[in-house]
Amino acid sequence: MTQAPGPVQNIKVFVDSDDRIIVKWDAPTAKNGKITAYNVTYIERRSGTVRSINTHLQTYTFITNLNPYTNYIIMVSAKTTKLGKVSTVNATTHQTAPSGPPMNITYRMSETDLIFNWKEPSEDKKNGVIIKYRYQLYEGNSSAGTMVKDALTTNRRVIFQECEANKLYTFRIRAYTIKGDGPWSNDFIALTTPPSSTQTPAALTRSDAIVLPPSRETAIPDTQKNTSSSLQDRLGIIVAAILSAFFCLLLLLV
Repeated sequence: MTQAPGPVQNIKVFVDSDDRIIVKWDAPTAKNGKITAYNVTYIERRSGTVRSINTHLQTYTFITNLNPYTNYIIMVSAKTTKLGKVSTVNATTHQTAPSGPPMNITYRMSETDLIFNWKEPSEDKKNGVIIKYRYQLYEGNSSAGTMVKDALTTNRRVIFQECEANKLYTFRIRAYTIKGDGPWSNDFIALTTPPSSTQTPAALTRSDAIVLPPSRETAIPDTQKNTSSSLQDRLGIIVAAILSAFFCLLLLLV
């Protein structure tokens, strides 16, 4: 009974670009018949996509049209009348510049501040490790307006201060790997809030009015005034009577 060939020997991979891997190997030690071909199967780890190549009697192959910065599981087996045992190796393609912009741009605003947040490009468009971002802010509703700022950051958040109140601004951003920059995001338009209304003092209400204490000068009641006048009249009559009696006494003595 014919047995399947043993595993291929000394399998090696060479990654020479962001979309190609070279695979080499030696024939199995135990051929168990005549080798008629080699089967190379590779699986994209991220998506699970499976593809295969038949190399006939060549002990190498080029795997092309791969995705950048993507890990692949590569399996090679020899074939006689039966398919032999599999030898497996892993390889990751090189990085390249992002093919997509940062995602999910959001913002918060006040009268004078704009705060923007965002996420990395989608996993299938990062094409590597994102190392920084370049962002731009323009006055108006497009990136054709007057530029306010053009800068780099390693964060996924940026704050613009001292903006004008109730004004449109346009923000855009792009991501970088070690291989270069990706495309700009779409223009993202933001509006600062209107200025706060000027606060005017409230009108003085009756409850707010200041109540002054009563004057120290106290008015004399009319009853007291009348009593005082009556006493003065009586004293005048008595004095007049005494004086009259005194003059009469003097006349008698004379």
